[in-house]
Parts: sequence; C-alpha cells; structure tokens
Amino acid sequence: IGRAHFDEIKALADSLNDIEYKPIKKYDAVPLDSIFINNVIITGSKKMTPKYFRNLFDEAENSWVRLDGLEKTIRLMVGTRFFQKIDYELEPTGDGQANLIIKVKDADPGYVSAGVHYDNNYHGSILLNGTFRNVLGKRTKLLTDLVLGSNPRLQIRA
Repeated sequence: IGRAHFDEIKALADSLNDIEYKPIKKYDAVPLDSIFINNVIITGSKKMTPKYFRNLFDEAENSWVRLDGLEKTIRLMVGTRFFQKIDYELEPTGDGQANLIIKVKDADPGYVSAGVHYDNNYHGSILLNGTFRNVLGKRTKLLTDLVLGSNPRLQIRA
C-alpha cells in the first residue's frame, strides 16, 4: 500500500521541510508579589452587610497589597461558608494598579440531616440535626440537635 502512495507521502514529507522554524518566544516578566489596589468592588451578596466586607478589605483600598495576604483573606471568606461561590479578579487600571473585583454567591441558608443510632446502653434513637446560616440575622449561625429515643434531648446553639 505504501508503494502505491509513495508520491503522495514524499510530497507531504517535502512540505514539512518547507515549514519555517519559529523559535519559542521568551518572556522576561517577573511574578508579582504585591499590587496597588485602587478600589474593592463586591457584587452578588444579599445576606452579608457591607460592613462585613469593609472589615475584610478596608486596608486593601488605595494601598499596596501582598498577593499572598489577599489569597489568605479570600480563603478566610471561603472558610466562613457564608458563600457558595467566590470569584475574584484584578482589573488593571494602568500604571501597575488594579481594582479588586469580587463576585460572591450567597450560600443556601442551611441544611437538615437525620440519622439512626443504636447501642446497648440507650438502645435505638433517631437523630435530627440542622445548621442554618443568616436566619437570626446577618452573619449568624444556628445549630440544632434533636435526639428522639430512650434518652431524648434538644440542643440549640446560636
């Protein structure tokens, strides 16, 4: 089969030799460790107060910010679980400065879980647990535990 298509294969091989070599472009950019933030713009949150975000990012506006410090603050926001999603970007404004744009999506208000427990001391019981955020007010957390069985109890923590 190769002999039958020899002329085509030779033409393809010769065409590869006609391709011009282009060296890989070298970049001399140095990674940033800090950047000047002009403004912090936060969108998407309906449940958190502006004061919450000011407490986190007040020092960032109109100042030099270390990028590792910025990442730490964003991780702190993620750890609160008040948000389902957090996207952020640095929008260049010129002269090595940028606006910090943070887009958040508030997390669901809570969840309920159930379970069954059995042991030799208390025998069987049903466990109900609920965790609710921002129900009693903004930036609040309500935890409830209900145990139904031979040793019933209700525990509510705010």
